[in-house]
Amino acid sequence: MFPFEEYIGKIIGLSPDCIILVSLDGVILYANPAAYKLLEYDANELQGRHFTDVAPLELFQGTSLAHLIEKGSVNGLFTNYLSNAGKKIPVSLTGAPIIDETGSLVALILYARNIREIQDILTALDVSRSLNDSVVNSVPTSLVALDDKMQVLFHNPSFFNLVKGVNLKGRSFQSIFSSLQLLYALTNSIAESKEIRSIELTHPTICGEATNLILSVSIVPFRIDKEKRHDPLSSMARLEMNIQTLVVIDDITEQKRASELEDQRKTLQKTLSSLEKIFGVVGHELRTPLAGIRAASEYLIMIQDQFSSEALPFVRSIHKEILNMGQVVNDLLEVARLNSGTAKWTWGEVRLAEICEKAICAIGALVDEDKVKLILDIKDPALTMSGDENALYRLLINLLNNAHKHTSSGSITISLNSACEERASWIILRIADTGCGISPVIADKLGEEFALNSGVVGDNYIRGSGLGLSICKGIASTHGGKIFAKSAVGAGTEITIYLRQDLAEPLSNKEKTDKLEMSL
Repeated sequence: MFPFEEYIGKIIGLSPDCIILVSLDGVILYANPAAYKLLEYDANELQGRHFTDVAPLELFQGTSLAHLIEKGSVNGLFTNYLSNAGKKIPVSLTGAPIIDETGSLVALILYARNIREIQDILTALDVSRSLNDSVVNSVPTSLVALDDKMQVLFHNPSFFNLVKGVNLKGRSFQSIFSSLQLLYALTNSIAESKEIRSIELTHPTICGEATNLILSVSIVPFRIDKEKRHDPLSSMARLEMNIQTLVVIDDITEQKRASELEDQRKTLQKTLSSLEKIFGVVGHELRTPLAGIRAASEYLIMIQDQFSSEALPFVRSIHKEILNMGQVVNDLLEVARLNSGTAKWTWGEVRLAEICEKAICAIGALVDEDKVKLILDIKDPALTMSGDENALYRLLINLLNNAHKHTSSGSITISLNSACEERASWIILRIADTGCGISPVIADKLGEEFALNSGVVGDNYIRGSGLGLSICKGIASTHGGKIFAKSAVGAGTEITIYLRQDLAEPLSNKEKTDKLEMSL
């Protein structure tokens, strides 16, 4: 005869479920190894304990456990067991009566399955669906689900915004986007069940309205199980079963513009780099022959007594133009150094009153003192700043020379002051003249290399290369500052330079605020 009792005992011992045998008065008669492990008791520690040590008493309050089991109330009941340490363990509890040969109820057997893992999975699924819903509703990407007739089943808020707040549910997708390219891609994707990525639509027509947008569209087809369409599914499940295609739309307008601007910037950077090299080479190649021609012209002027009165003006004109060309070449090299970041700076303490006096003395040799008065207005003769003394002197000389060229009578004034604003200490240099002023045509080009000279003698011809002001901008920005110009035709010009007083070192090209602002 087959030993059923022996094998039943082995099955119970090997069962992964927690099995506890309880007497009618609630005392635990037996517990299998799975129960010891789940409830964190040592072997045989559960035997003799009351079942309420394992299960909450309130579950069976007011009635007996046996009565609940006989009624079928304890059948897949979700409750908590208590571990030896008092930790709650979610279980699915099922009870069954044990009847003896006389038909009398003698004990109860309780099967408990640990459902913590199941709960964790369900929680994760809930969180996942909640997260998915949140992502779908919050992402800037537009999502549109289409059925097999290419009609809109649903779309997220981003698509709603893309189409200017029009609810398109139920409408044909091809009536929304008037694009043969997109229609062809959709048809192919559905027919071949093939994913298509990154179709670029430039300035598409959306809902009959032309746009300036650039869109990236991807098409994701779904595999439909036809047999499952008739299953009794929830409304959400039925909706998901009807989805034939998901259209993903990204507005890449700003991205494309930024990319184009970056490409332009790189191209300009390469062009500028090439021009700077050309400037440097040309400058160096021109300096040597110009020096020879200058020496020759100076020698000719020294022996001017040997020339006729008709030839002498030509010799002097040659000498003057050679000096001008030499200055342009020097300026050309200086601009190339400033723009390329290869300029050498000698940083230290600068006594500003001294360089202002030195600059005004230098320009005084060129000025007719009977017609133009030079004024030096310094509030604090002891004022100093950190910077390059030679560069700052060059800045003043360039600006004073411009003022001298355009002031036939009146005055030229240099004023020096300081101020604290925007959490920094500033030096304020101001050069004001009573000259002819600056016309709007020239004002728009101030500070641009070569922009002042159109290259053609005529109405648009303005003498000068613009290199001097470009150098001034570079010097000011290296010292953390800006140049502001205020002028009116016939009323003179006022140039104001703001310089950081306390910079420990010159600013790099990336840090500069290289700008000349004009106010007319």
